[in-house]
Amino acid sequence: MNSKSKMPRLLLWIVILLMSPVLALPVLLTRTPEEFKMFLWLYPIYVLTTGYLAYQCYSSRREMTYILLILLVLSHVAMWLLPKSI
Repeated sequence: MNSKSKMPRLLLWIVILLMSPVLALPVLLTRTPEEFKMFLWLYPIYVLTTGYLAYQCYSSRREMTYILLILLVLSHVAMWLLPKSI
């Protein structure tokens, strides 16, 4: 088995697509009260780090890539539900 296999382009596009909801940060900032905005300011850092780590670990631990992507989707859901839960 080739341990240095590159990430397929389709999966790379999926990673980029899953990172794109962070572009709606200004909308989330306007809808969220002040006491929860710190979570939203850390949100882009988390998304970029998760996308980078998912890309980096694909060649050695593919299952970790999929776990990171699932956690990324769950964090998007949590951030979008944050203003509605108040």
